[in-house]
Amino acid sequence: MEEKNAKSVALDLERLMNSYGCTPDTEEFVGEMLNLHRTLNQVFTGKIVLRFIQRMAENYRKERYDGRNELSCKICNLLWEALKNNEYGYEFHNDTLPNLPMI
Repeated sequence: MEEKNAKSVALDLERLMNSYGCTPDTEEFVGEMLNLHRTLNQVFTGKIVLRFIQRMAENYRKERYDGRNELSCKICNLLWEALKNNEYGYEFHNDTLPNLPMI
């Protein structure tokens, strides 16, 4: 199997989303991600999803957005602030990503 780098994986995801995410492939992608090993679900959430939310929130706070992604940045900022404020029972410190437990 050919090993892909981060850029090629991002480009694959871009192609999946490029029809506004309104394709059956999007649901299939989500389903496939959910079918991965639960440790990989944890890695995906902790190392990719939370980092993306954190960076989008940072863009919101620094006003690095426009009309195309303003709401996405705002939603990410609201999520990040809720996480930092320990509203979900997991402590974040100084705007850094937590280490999610690996079992």
